[in-house]
Amino acid sequence: MTIKIIAIVIMITSSLLASEVVWDGSAQKSSMSQSAYDKLVKIYVDKMYPDKVRAYKREVIRDKTTSINTLMWQNDGTSPRLNWNDAKSYCAKLNLAGFNNWVLPSKDELVALYKSRKKLKNYKASDYWSSTTYAGDTTFAWDVYFGNGYDDVNNKSNSFYLRCVRTGQ
Repeated sequence: MTIKIIAIVIMITSSLLASEVVWDGSAQKSSMSQSAYDKLVKIYVDKMYPDKVRAYKREVIRDKTTSINTLMWQNDGTSPRLNWNDAKSYCAKLNLAGFNNWVLPSKDELVALYKSRKKLKNYKASDYWSSTTYAGDTTFAWDVYFGNGYDDVNNKSNSFYLRCVRTGQ
């Protein structure tokens, strides 16, 4: 068993230098269960390659991100109040927890985040932008008020808070 673990660690190390590790069911790991392999990868990767850590079983993975409903959310509470276009641009330029593919969440994603808001740091009872444009007038977009969870439409020129999101897996 010790030789197999060493071989797996060597394989993981070389894989991490090239790309992310993915379970492929190969014969090299056939005697190890999926959960044992996942645990080994998590322990090794967390300690040796923290910049490669991804959302894992919906746990908080960094001080500034959290994974909720299979999405990774910005969780540092530092985002400014911006108009809608600047909010989208802010998320597109965000480099956080080693990732640079952040976006402004859809209205439905933001409503789901509100329902799980106890996992967030420093949220305010205020309006937060979604990426969803209002179909009745494209100068308006949907937002969610984090005081009560109500969604509404507002002119895109208004300044609201934001929480960027990315797929967590």
